[in-house]
Parts: sequence; C-alpha cells; structure tokens
Amino acid sequence: MAPSEDGESGRPLASCWPPLQRHEDTCRFVLLMPLLLLYLLAGAALFHAVEHGPERAAQRRFRAEFDALRHNVTGLSGGEALLAMERLLQLQRAADRRGLLSGRPQWDLAGSFHFCCTVVSTIGWGWTAPHTLTGRLLLIAYGLFGCAGGILFFNLFLERFITLLSFVMRAFHGRRSAQQVMPLEPSRPPSAASDASSRAHRWKPAVAWVLLYLLGCTALVLQLAALFYARGERWDYVKATYFSFVSFATIGFGDVVAGTQTKTGWYSAANFLLTVAGVCCMYSLFNIVSIVIKQALHWLIRRLDALCALPAAPAAKESSPAAGGSLVVRGTPRLSPQLANTPRAGLELNDERQRRNSMLDNITYNRELLQANKVSLAVMQNRLCESVHQSRSNSALAASRYQEMEHGRVSFGSLGSVAIVSRKLEGDD
Repeated sequence: MAPSEDGESGRPLASCWPPLQRHEDTCRFVLLMPLLLLYLLAGAALFHAVEHGPERAAQRRFRAEFDALRHNVTGLSGGEALLAMERLLQLQRAADRRGLLSGRPQWDLAGSFHFCCTVVSTIGWGWTAPHTLTGRLLLIAYGLFGCAGGILFFNLFLERFITLLSFVMRAFHGRRSAQQVMPLEPSRPPSAASDASSRAHRWKPAVAWVLLYLLGCTALVLQLAALFYARGERWDYVKATYFSFVSFATIGFGDVVAGTQTKTGWYSAANFLLTVAGVCCMYSLFNIVSIVIKQALHWLIRRLDALCALPAAPAAKESSPAAGGSLVVRGTPRLSPQLANTPRAGLELNDERQRRNSMLDNITYNRELLQANKVSLAVMQNRLCESVHQSRSNSALAASRYQEMEHGRVSFGSLGSVAIVSRKLEGDD
C-alpha cells in the first residue's frame, strides 16, 4: 500500500506506527468490530430504557383484564358467555403477537441487545418490535447508522476472507510451480527466480475455487448452527436447518425464532456468535455467486454478439471450383463445316454450353466469396479497434481510480462487494 500523502503539498505523511499503513485493511476490520459492539450495547441500553417500562405496564394490564374476563365468564350463559369467550381469545391473540405471553421479557438488557443485533444485521425476525412512539423514532435514527455499519462489516469480512484464501492458495500455487520447474532447470539465473516470484505474487485465485471453499465453510457453519439449535430449542433437524438458513440469509420470516424462552447467558452468547459467523459467510457466498451469475451473463452476451456479427454466408452452388482454388478455363473446340450439322455436333455444343455455364457460376461464386471475406476482414478490424479502445479506456479508468485512491477520493466504481471481489479474483470481467 502506498503511503498517504498530504492533499496540499503532496508530501508523504509520517506515521507513528509503520505497520498501520501496511495492514490498513486489517486494522480497519479489527477496529470496526469493537465499535460495532459498543454501538450494539449502547442501543440495547437505549431501547431497554424506552421500551421495558411500557412492556411491564402492558403485561399488568393484560393480566388484570384477562383475570377479570375469566372470572366473569363463569357466571354468564348463552350469548353473553360466547361474547366473553371471544373477547378473551382476542385479548390472548393480541398479547401473543406482542410477545407478552413468552417465558422471558422482550425488553430486558439481553432482549434489547438481541433486537439491536437483528437491526444491524438486517435480519428483522419481527418477534420483537418497538411499540412506543419514542422507540419507533429512535429505531429510525439507530438503524440508519447501524445498518450502514453492518454492511461495511460484512464487506470487510468478505475482503479479509478472500485475502486470506488468496494468500494460502498463492503460497500453494507458488510451491507447486517451484516443484515443477526446479527438476527441469536446476541452475536458473537470479533474474528467472525473481520473475517467477513476481508472477507468483501477481497470481490471483479463480472464482470457482473461492466459491468451492466458501461454500464448504458456509455449509459447515450452517450444520453446526442446526445442531446447536436442535439441541438448545428441542427442534427437529430440518426445522433447525430451516431457521439457520433463514437467519443467516437475513430473510427473517419470524415464524420460528430462537431464544424466546428463558435461556442461560452462555446460550445467548453462542447464539450471537453463530449468527454473526453465519451471516458473514452467507453474505460472502451470495456475493461470489453473484459474480458467477455476472460471468454467465457476460458469456451469453458475448455469444449473442458474435452470432449477430457473423456475415451472411453466400448460397452454395451445385458446382465447385477446381482443386486448389484455381479455375481452369479450357478452350472451346471448333467443329469442321462437315460435322457442324450432325447429331453428334449438337450434343457436343450442348456439353460446351453446360461447361461455360458452370465456369460462369464458379466465377460468380468466387467473386461472392471474396466479397464475403472482405466483409469478414472489415468486421474483424472493427472489433480489434473496439477492443483496443476498450482496453485503453479500462486502463485509463484504472489509472484514474488509482489516482483517486492516492489523493483520498472515492470512486463509485470502487465501492461495494462486487468491486471487492473484482480486485481480489481473476476472471471476473
């Protein structure tokens, strides 16, 4: 990484810690983790202060109204008893939707922290939601910065994961290349060794290998989470796997939610760590799959463009030119006056006319073939010119992005997970 420069004078800025500049991306990722944790803790304290009191008041009102209706329904009969029972069921459904019937309060410190995690990770199960005006307004302001920080954390995790995987695969690739070259060239000059090391340093892993390894990591985390929830929540394995995928993919239907009953502290901590690891792996996997879909669409567009650019082939003739591509023209035989009016002479004249027509067809076919070759050559020249211009524009764009990074500016093309994968992997265009 190039040292940072002063925006006014262009002189490199001094750094009190040189490794900070060499590992700036890793430092950014490590620094963001405690900041996000502090942000989650602060949000948990705020939502606990705003929503916990109204929740307890709602629970007291529900319990008082429920006991009164249950007491009165025993002394009623007929239609009044049916109306009281219907009112009792409506009251219970409303309390269940709000979470007042669960075994643990929703807005204690642990529940508030769990709610902030669903906001920042954009899961949004829907089991816990603010019901006061202050809480809803606070959620708008809190989610604006929290969701942005969560997306940045997932992008940095994707970048660090691909960097680590690229480092491991590059080391393996360099070792294998050295083992293949050393038996053939036992005494290589130092320049060849430096060229080989530079090529190994510039080597990038293919998207397919990254997809394979990331798919394995995601499947491993998904299965561990399924086993954890199946044991902790007493679910069957399919239900636990379904909940894990819905949660890690940030779909969050809310029909199945873990941790709604009273759980210990270690269970809540393990649930938090599994959710973070699963969402990071699933987010990275989705981005790699999107790159594969992008490559497939790019290949399809290229194929359609190549089919549309092909010139129309001339119609094939029944007769073909002579071997070797040359046309042999034979002289027309002359008949003597004595044989001009015989039947044999008429047959020879007909044969001669057919040969002349065949030669004319061959000449016409060769002309059309030459014209088609000229058109194909022109198309190839145009495509070559377009590719040259495109490569120049791409190199200019890359240079402009590098200059913008050097001067501290950010380009829109360098943002997002697709840009991260494009910089780290090969074959993404």
